[in-house]
Amino acid sequence: GDKLRQYLLCTLSESEAEVIDLCIIDDESLEADLLLAENDLFEAFLAGELSAADEEAFHANFLTSARRKELLRDAAFFEEFARRKLVEDGRPAVKRGR
Repeated sequence: GDKLRQYLLCTLSESEAEVIDLCIIDDESLEADLLLAENDLFEAFLAGELSAADEEAFHANFLTSARRKELLRDAAFFEEFARRKLVEDGRPAVKRGR
């Protein structure tokens, strides 16, 4: 959970990151956990739930590839679509941080 988030944000020590790197190579299920942590990180960013330090690391270290930028755009689009659909259906939309 939290260690994977720190790993994705590049805020772990070098030795801690190396341990996770090796574990990912040896354990295919950890790769799936990493993808879930990545999705959770996108959601936390869009909800405005990241600390200032984590948000800075998100931009500087995590959101550096074209794939991740596209995933963020897709997540933001889907969140906005879902929010509008709830409003159209007469259900209260959840107020998000962003």
